[in-house]
Amino acid sequence: MKRNPTLSVKVGQAVKVNLTNTGVAIHNMRTAGEDGNYNSGDDDVSDPNLVPAGATATLEFTFDKAGTFSYQCDFHPIDMKGEIIVAQ
Repeated sequence: MKRNPTLSVKVGQAVKVNLTNTGVAIHNMRTAGEDGNYNSGDDDVSDPNLVPAGATATLEFTFDKAGTFSYQCDFHPIDMKGEIIVAQ
């Protein structure tokens, strides 16, 4: 299993993650947002949300406060997840 990286960014830094699905299953990438919960209205989600095999997507986000925030693939949340560390 490929390990998902921990991303380190600064407060207020605009980040763009380019994604390429090299597998055969559908994937995406979603941040939990600053409230730490998924699907609560402050998430950022890859565009497009459904990334089929061989396709690409982007995820853009900015965090306005420091902390550690989660990200995941909505279709494989047990295996495909990680953290975004936001520092001052």
